[in-house]
Amino acid sequence: MVLINADKTQVERSLRMIVALSEKFGAEFSEDLTLKCEDGFLSVEAPSETAGKLLARLPWNCLVPLPSFRLSVTTDDIVIISRRGPDRRMRLDDGSAA
Repeated sequence: MVLINADKTQVERSLRMIVALSEKFGAEFSEDLTLKCEDGFLSVEAPSETAGKLLARLPWNCLVPLPSFRLSVTTDDIVIISRRGPDRRMRLDDGSAA
């Protein structure tokens, strides 16, 4: 089971629901995977000995519709921006712009 570590109860519940729904529709997650959310920032972690091993397998129907978003990497951050809305990052804990 995926370890979920969040500093807000609502965020932890949401992440658990996302994992459960994803698994229901065929997703697979490594037992070594940790989803961590602190101060509204999400990180995905795993021990170094899992390097090269599968951490998550998501079927197409579990993925964000790519044409609706622009994905990029800025320093160590994966940034997802809606093509329809303003260019801003969203916080996971309350939905406000970061």
